[in-house]
Amino acid sequence: MLIRTFTLSFDPHLPGFDDRDLREFLVGRRILDIRDHFFTCHQMPYWSVMVLYEPASEGEELPKAKSENAERFKYRNQLSEKQKTIFDALRDWRNEKGKSESVPPYIICTNEQLAEILVRGPSNLEDLKAIAGFGESRIRKYGPEILELIPRQSPDVPPAKEVEI
Repeated sequence: MLIRTFTLSFDPHLPGFDDRDLREFLVGRRILDIRDHFFTCHQMPYWSVMVLYEPASEGEELPKAKSENAERFKYRNQLSEKQKTIFDALRDWRNEKGKSESVPPYIICTNEQLAEILVRGPSNLEDLKAIAGFGESRIRKYGPEILELIPRQSPDVPPAKEVEI
């Protein structure tokens, strides 16, 4: 097992993190685990990514690099029209929350995470743990508001309730 760490700084011209080096690195390697952490230093946001990997075995088929635009908007393709409307409301909430906390919106939640929330339809804080990047801190800080913003999947589902994490 090998480890490689990337520290990406926020680029306001994107706006986002320039992750091209990370994406290029991932091609042709068997990824065992990825761990990430957002942090700020001198009021500048950073994203640290640790990749645990193995080189590809001879003849092993691994995913090839994908088109940046296709990858970037893949999450929208899995949403129904109703979910896209809710997604837009979640994104508006996230943008306002980012402004009030003086952080870029994706520090709170990425578009991919918002889409996964809608696809999975969590009904409580424990369900949010199944979404990559949702650790105890993020769930505690944003989970209750997120659950209030997403409709229950069925009228038979009881209201979301707090779960001790």
